[in-house]
Parts: sequence; C-alpha cells; structure tokens
Amino acid sequence: MLTPQGIPPNEQCVIILCGLPGSGKSTVSRLLVQRSASFGIVNQDELGNRRTCERLFGELLLQGASVICDRCNFNRQQREVWIKITRDILIHKVKIFAVVLEVPEAVCITRVHNRVNHPNLVGPEGARVINIIQRQYCRPSMDEGFDSIFVCSTDEDIERACCEIERQIVE
Repeated sequence: MLTPQGIPPNEQCVIILCGLPGSGKSTVSRLLVQRSASFGIVNQDELGNRRTCERLFGELLLQGASVICDRCNFNRQQREVWIKITRDILIHKVKIFAVVLEVPEAVCITRVHNRVNHPNLVGPEGARVINIIQRQYCRPSMDEGFDSIFVCSTDEDIERACCEIERQIVE
C-alpha cells in the first residue's frame, strides 16, 4: 500500500481498473503512481479480500487521496461498490474514471502462467480462473456513474488515458 499526501478536493479522483487477471492492471497502477504521488492503490491481491479493500478505499478517500481500485471489477455489481463508497463518503464531487484493459485472453493466460512472486493467481490454475471471469465480464458504461471510460489495448492507449485523466483532474 502506498500512503499518499492529501491533495486539494478539486483534484481528488477515483480510478477503477477493469480487466482480466494478467491484463496489466497492477502495472497501470504503478505507472499512475509514478506520474502522481497523490494516488493510493487498493489492490485485492495484496490485501486479500474485498472487505479489507473497501475499508482502505474509504480511509484513503477521507485522507484526501486519489484512489486507484486495482481489482478485476469485471461486472457492474463489482464496480458499483466503489462508486457508492465514493459518493457516500465524500461531500465534494470527485471524478470517477474507468480504465479498461482489454487484452486477449490468451495473452492474460500466458502472463499469469509465467508469474513469479504473485500473491494469488499463478501457474496453470490461472487459465481456469481467467476463463470464468471472461465469461462474466461486462464492459463498463457511462450510466454506472463514470465521468470518463478509457478502453486500452496497447501501451499507447494507456499513455493517452493517463494524459487525459491528468488533464481532466485539473480542469
């Protein structure tokens, strides 16, 4: 977990990452933190369960941090938890972004199979889990409460999304 400095309320935001295991969500989280130390990361792989993630997510928001939710968030019900916590906790409006990592299932399976030192999903079991999540996956939509949704399939898409998020935060 990274503990960020509080930032002005008008620059606070939430980024909800969406994608299969192995799609690069944690890599994108680290990239965003490198670009701005004002982000705290809530990563279920590291924290162990959703309840712990929910608690830390709320704590970081109350501390004035921008928060990156690094989980698969593969359907509307999973994503609405983070949007509801944000709306319930904060009295000021913050921008909520979805960054969707659409990487081919086969690439995700290979990445997960080749992982070392990952706290959860590694090796051949990953293919089964990725297949289950892929079947349940539903791309985010604006009517869920997002200010913007960025769909990324390449490194260039990710770079464009990061730049656009930075631009929108300071608007």
